[in-house]
Amino acid sequence: MASYIAKRFLTSIPTFVGVITLVFLVMRLIPGDPAILILGDSATAESVAALRAQMGLDQPILLQYWNYLVGVVSGDFGISIRTSRPVFSEVARLLPYTATLAVAGIAVGALLGITAGVIAALRRNSALDIVVSGIATVGVAMPVFTIGIILLVAFSYNLGWFPSIGAGDANSFSDRMRHLALPAIALGISSMSIIARMTRSSVLEILGLDYVRTARSKGLPARSITLKHVLKPSMIPVVTIIGLSFGRLMSGTVITETLFVRPGLGRLLIDSIYARDYPQVEATVAFFAVSFIVINLLVDLAYAALDPRIQYS
Repeated sequence: MASYIAKRFLTSIPTFVGVITLVFLVMRLIPGDPAILILGDSATAESVAALRAQMGLDQPILLQYWNYLVGVVSGDFGISIRTSRPVFSEVARLLPYTATLAVAGIAVGALLGITAGVIAALRRNSALDIVVSGIATVGVAMPVFTIGIILLVAFSYNLGWFPSIGAGDANSFSDRMRHLALPAIALGISSMSIIARMTRSSVLEILGLDYVRTARSKGLPARSITLKHVLKPSMIPVVTIIGLSFGRLMSGTVITETLFVRPGLGRLLIDSIYARDYPQVEATVAFFAVSFIVINLLVDLAYAALDPRIQYS
């Protein structure tokens, strides 16, 4: 197991370097000068040049990239141009909001998706199966922001059941949950559709195996067969989808947090891009990349718990 984790860590390094390199280059290709954005359009050329030199932006691009990589290796992603604070202090401050939203979203998606997928598989070709498959198809086709807008219009603006913006009062659990409900459902629906489709396909495949037919021929109750012989082995591909969905939701909160005006890493990333805050953007994307890599590793390790035949080396 330790050897497998070490190998996965080593093979993830090129991916991580590729991500941070791409972000480094893209940010410098975006029109706009951070020095001018900070000082304003009325700033003199001398003051702009002095600030660019202070931020190291007057150096050749290769030298900037080298200094950036040296900082990454040493764990120093720099100081935010906007706040003049270490970039990871902002990441740490806003991470709980994003993590809570992502966990709530994947919980909604997994609960609804697995339930719908199992029911559809057990009632194959029935009206219920057709309805579940249709809803899943629509959910896959609809982007998160469209789902979010529909929820806002229906349940916030028209019915007034949930607040439309913000994260709620930090001292009130119920208020935080009311503010969390619509964003979590918006994220969950997009994941639910994929999870439901995968669950249905996986359960149908397991239902057709010999040992399941043998269990039926022995007269075992259908509920016992489903719970003991079908669900656990059928969850292996589903866990993969859930893990990938959770990693996607962590980065997908960019749209949701912006739409619902929630604090979090998503809004931090958008605001930093607008402000050309290079260090903050690079640090936030690097955190998303590491999160995705770690989640994928945990998903792979979870396979052994679901199927003892799987061995790591």
